[in-house]
Amino acid sequence: MAKQPRYVYNPADPKPQNIEEAVDFIMSCIGSDLPRLLLKIETEEELDKYGIAFSMDMRSRLGIWGTNSELLNQLPQGIGNVPVKAEAFILKEVWKRIHRRAANKTGAEQ
Repeated sequence: MAKQPRYVYNPADPKPQNIEEAVDFIMSCIGSDLPRLLLKIETEEELDKYGIAFSMDMRSRLGIWGTNSELLNQLPQGIGNVPVKAEAFILKEVWKRIHRRAANKTGAEQ
């Protein structure tokens, strides 16, 4: 399987318009280390304890600083206006997707 090229940030690129697109975007940008780390975290509560935060670059890419109202309006009330909460919510969605994929892969192997 050919390795996909890493995304190179361009501020003019369109921003994700909803949570699903934001998760897709992050999944296309991250290397292999973050998914492996997230797979080791078994519960959402444990994920909260780690306090993993996006880099300022990732916040900018997603428009979490308030420039991407389409995405921020998709977040639960009270989250979209707080960048740390917005990034934590989106990271949780990434975590869920990584765990679903791992579970589906494991189930397919059995």
